[in-house]
Amino acid sequence: MGHGGLLTSLTISVILSPLMRKLVNSIKDILLAFLNFIYPKQCQGCGIKLHYKNKYYLCEECLGEVKVNNPPFCLKCGHPLSGPADLKVVCGKCSGIKYNFDKAFYCCNYEGLIKELVHKFKYNHKKFLIYLFNELMTNFIKRHISTKSMDMVVPIPLHRGKLQQRGFDQALLLSKNLSKTFNLQMSYNILNRKKDTKQQANLNKAQRLKNIKGAFSIKDKAVFNKKSVLLIDDIFTTAATANECAHLLKEAGAKSVSLLALAKSS
Repeated sequence: MGHGGLLTSLTISVILSPLMRKLVNSIKDILLAFLNFIYPKQCQGCGIKLHYKNKYYLCEECLGEVKVNNPPFCLKCGHPLSGPADLKVVCGKCSGIKYNFDKAFYCCNYEGLIKELVHKFKYNHKKFLIYLFNELMTNFIKRHISTKSMDMVVPIPLHRGKLQQRGFDQALLLSKNLSKTFNLQMSYNILNRKKDTKQQANLNKAQRLKNIKGAFSIKDKAVFNKKSVLLIDDIFTTAATANECAHLLKEAGAKSVSLLALAKSS
């Protein structure tokens, strides 16, 4: 083939490539629309039918019910406070308390619609809600947390018994997206949960500390040496779990440990 024929072939391939992509996307849209006609997407808040391209599975009205926390935040636990956005104080609950983690944040309060959605996600196998949760956490970080000084994200792990029962690790799913979005290393299976603990929300303070004590271990301490770690969890129930994990990470040489959760229960 001469140079003219080669150039013609290359030109055709360059033209066809975008055309093929458009064709594939069009076919995909047609198939999705057809599937949505047979099995329509429903709003996970109110149940109304949604457009097939709605990836959050919420109508506009229900999406408006998801309230994201705004500053000022408590310098320790991340609880939203009243006052100017640049207010830098510690809330009453954290006053006089020393945590092993340096700072904590959470996107929403664990109540109302967000509580219902998290429950559907974890216990009713509505894994598609991960797109909504990823969006909430990504936007929260972009607005309120600087990732420039952070080295890695670490999901607070599930015990293998709960993982087998549920079929997925929600903190891991959230961490994967944040790792990719903010170009941060992700460490998984180095921080391990070796004890299947009871739910912290049902215990008093003394029981929570006893329940979580010795629940975690670290396989390779060198992974965290001199690293700034962002712990990721879905629900921040009490500070006990994050505190225990941060204690181990600091012992392993971590420079700093922060926590980000999707929501916090009161």
